[in-house]
Amino acid sequence: MSDNIMLTIGALVLLSSFIITSNSIILENKRQEYESEYMLTAIGIAQSVIDEAKTKAFDEVTNPTNTSTLTISLAPESGESFTVPEVVAANEVYQSMIKYDDVDDYNGYSRTVNTPRAGGYNVRVSVNYVNETNPDTDSGGSRTFCKKMTVTVTSIYFSAPVRLYYAFIY
Repeated sequence: MSDNIMLTIGALVLLSSFIITSNSIILENKRQEYESEYMLTAIGIAQSVIDEAKTKAFDEVTNPTNTSTLTISLAPESGESFTVPEVVAANEVYQSMIKYDDVDDYNGYSRTVNTPRAGGYNVRVSVNYVNETNPDTDSGGSRTFCKKMTVTVTSIYFSAPVRLYYAFIY
């Protein structure tokens, strides 16, 4: 009888170990599933900011003839400022859509986006002049006919920030 008890206890230990391992695998898979969903949403949010900026002019100067006529300060001009980060209700329009008229106005812009599934996506935008033939290379402070927008989205729902880049070329 003691052999049967030992076999039963051993079987219960193996079953418990299997159940605990299975549960931890299932929980990790669910965590990764949710994080992937939130990251895809973050990519969509970042892309929507880029798409919004693509509807704007390249520069405040409407017909630049050479780089010296381009805007020096990459920021909103007078009358285009508002409180950031921007947070709007579902049926409202972002001020950036209304007040910004060129790409570099988005430099320093931020917004908080809340979705039905998750809230608190923090969006930050930077715009820099970059090398026209290699947009991954900073222009070193000189004006060029290429501006690179970097949109960074962070959230408590994923571990690493999501970054999208877009080069605007005149």
